[in-house]
Amino acid sequence: LKQIWRKPLAQRFVAASDSIACSLPSNTSAKDPMRAAEPHKIAPADFPDGIDDEDVPFCKAGRRRGAFARTAVALAVLVAVGIAASIVMTFQDNTFARASAAVGEAIMAAEHGSCGLVEDGIEYHSRSRLQKAPIEEITSAEMCCSECEADPACGAWTWGKQRNIVGLSDLCFLKELDEGEVPIRLQRREVISGLPSQQVKKHGVRASMRVAEQVERYGNYTQEVPQGVLANETCLGSLSVTGYGYGNVSIYALPGPAAGQVDVLEGDWLVPHLNSRAYFADRCRHPELGMGPQFANLKLLGKTIRYTTDLSGAGCGCNAELRLVAAAPDDIDKENSDFRVDLQGGNQYAWSSQLHVKRDWIGISTGYGGGEGDWNGKRDWTGSDFGPGGNCIDTSKPFDVAVSFHTDSDGVMDAMEVTLSQFGKAKTLFARLDDYAYQGKNGIRALSKALEVGLTPSISYSAADDLSWLDGLGKDGKGPCVKDVPEACPNTVRFYGFSVEPIHKRGPNFVLRKNYSSPLFGAPLSSLAHDTVMQAVGGLLDKAGSPQPSVSGGVGTADTTSKITVV
Repeated sequence: LKQIWRKPLAQRFVAASDSIACSLPSNTSAKDPMRAAEPHKIAPADFPDGIDDEDVPFCKAGRRRGAFARTAVALAVLVAVGIAASIVMTFQDNTFARASAAVGEAIMAAEHGSCGLVEDGIEYHSRSRLQKAPIEEITSAEMCCSECEADPACGAWTWGKQRNIVGLSDLCFLKELDEGEVPIRLQRREVISGLPSQQVKKHGVRASMRVAEQVERYGNYTQEVPQGVLANETCLGSLSVTGYGYGNVSIYALPGPAAGQVDVLEGDWLVPHLNSRAYFADRCRHPELGMGPQFANLKLLGKTIRYTTDLSGAGCGCNAELRLVAAAPDDIDKENSDFRVDLQGGNQYAWSSQLHVKRDWIGISTGYGGGEGDWNGKRDWTGSDFGPGGNCIDTSKPFDVAVSFHTDSDGVMDAMEVTLSQFGKAKTLFARLDDYAYQGKNGIRALSKALEVGLTPSISYSAADDLSWLDGLGKDGKGPCVKDVPEACPNTVRFYGFSVEPIHKRGPNFVLRKNYSSPLFGAPLSSLAHDTVMQAVGGLLDKAGSPQPSVSGGVGTADTTSKITVV
């Protein structure tokens, strides 16, 4: 319109008018800087140099004007309306075309596992937001995109990239899109916007929604409350460990009023409950008798420790750990260890294997997940490799773990290797830790001495709302969890099939049931209700004991009974 109203016409327009009503922009409203002030009357004398192109768009003619002015204005308005309508229709067509192309690009990007469409200097607007307040402390566009991908209702996002702007910097605005709605795109150089990928999945929000829904419906969430472990309840029985000593160890549970229970089932299955910790021991004795347990010392140099773990259902905020710790034999709390090897720390979305020497609580680590703010965690694998339905490890099912401690020609440890594998999966996950320097010393060699003396396995299961070091997003947004939800952690996880063997010797981690008449777990198995599992198994056993239909082949008939082995 500015190009239509040329200056000569504007000058004649002012000359023929006694007054003009103008709506000038005002910045008096902090909520909407573009809100215009109320129209007010001004006289032509207020424009001694005439109205130029910057003034005309805000002004409209007053009531008193001559016939020539009215005719000129009418003609100009008709021409302007026609041209404006054409411009608007073209603009809308172009906008819709660009938006449709953007959606297409987002879908194509999603197919390649990226963050979907990302546009720098563009602000997205929609009919509604997901939250009343933006998400704070989001330090990258990738983190904001991941927040959107974790929320099933999020259709678009905008992140404030410009530094030192209150109400914008490091804030993530999530937008909800109605069906068929395309976000409005506005140029704004201080922000980055985008659309979520249709394939990349982030976690934590859905679990939080499930917890909130159950609390609203039933008043609480069905999570086990630790009953505590008394001093005379610490010795739990024997666990099979092939290749160590006489082939088994005793299990000692750490006592305490808020400690969780630990179950040892059929001598093969170790099932820790929430907030529990247990140790391998050669001999378990109650401390109240004046003597503590005699802890097992596994000498693993040049060897591999294998086991199977089931983390199904253990989501963001859950942590199932298996460590090797060193301390004096009479030290009950063996986590105060000079040396520590974390074979496993993880849940169904994240994994961490770590090495620590004295006074180095960070150590070195490998795996996948973790990070917040300005740092990223482990990225040796991806969420497509490790997670529910993963290409290499599907964590909704049990999988095998092998940790090997390699030595050089002098018998000194030079690397720790971690291999995760799963029946039915062609690919495995592999990681190696061989470079560990701390305070000018070789951490690998320091740990070698501890492994030569022997370390004690320690198993624990816990839940917390601050496990970003394990499963956080990270600045790059490639971690798995946007939110830790400890309330949604299942009551138990499972470990079984333990063995110690020379490196490169591969034995299957098979564990057979010894007593089918008794339930194995008192908690859901792989996200299925316990009763449902037992009914299904019972049905199979009933069918196994039923005669098969008679077979007639002209040479006689025979009744046969099938046999099913449930593993």
